[in-house]
Amino acid sequence: MNNFIQRTITGAIFVSVIIVGILFHPLSLLILFGIISLLSLWEFYSIVPKTNHTILKLYSLITGTVVYFISAMYFQNIVGAKFLVLIFPMIFLIAVIELYRKKEKPFGNIAYAIFGVVYISLPFAFLNYLAVYNSLKMQSAYNPWLVMGFFILIWTNDTGAYLAGRAFGKNKLFERISPNKTWEGALGGFISTLIAAYILSKNTSLLDIFHWVIIATIIVIFGNLGDLTESLLKRSVSIKDSGKILPGHGGLLDRFDAVLIASPMVFTYIFFISN
Repeated sequence: MNNFIQRTITGAIFVSVIIVGILFHPLSLLILFGIISLLSLWEFYSIVPKTNHTILKLYSLITGTVVYFISAMYFQNIVGAKFLVLIFPMIFLIAVIELYRKKEKPFGNIAYAIFGVVYISLPFAFLNYLAVYNSLKMQSAYNPWLVMGFFILIWTNDTGAYLAGRAFGKNKLFERISPNKTWEGALGGFISTLIAAYILSKNTSLLDIFHWVIIATIIVIFGNLGDLTESLLKRSVSIKDSGKILPGHGGLLDRFDAVLIASPMVFTYIFFISN
């Protein structure tokens, strides 16, 4: 199959699944990103051996999945705060288990295992807060347009940066890590994302234009940094893609790299303006 056609079909299916999962119901969102979180963790922990570290993969996957679901259910007001306490013994047991594995670079193994949870599980869990914070605060029906807007801004930034970079790109943004990224592309993505933020402010009642612009700016800055962070990971182990789960697009980490850094930052901003 022609690579362009393959990429188009995969991209259309990917975006459709994300949109339906977000808009259908808060539980569909919780389950969707739980699955994505687990598969992304699997990709990350499959890359780690290339760094000459040997983590306890199964236990780390279980820990990351538990951290995601407990956090996500807490954000959706399904479980109380006391369940969050269960996260801590699971994380610290990673260090205890490492005592008995007799592997080289034990603290590197511990660091990679815990970093996977922080880098992947928590950012996906934060999306659940973005999805329901307004409905919980106002005690109204589910309104998913903050998290949907988050993804619209992410996708707009990516598309705008790509098109502007292809048309005008000359000055490298961060050549050591990602030689194809340019300042012109970044500016094009920023302008496109601001336009999308304006449209969202006019068509949703969640936030006014000021907050949408702030969120757009956060997404542009930290989305690009998230992209570069994942590129740094791949360069450090000399691989092109994080996985092969998405034909023509690589792995899930390749598609959610911007989300992993932008999500915690947007979550922090929304939390502070709403409390």
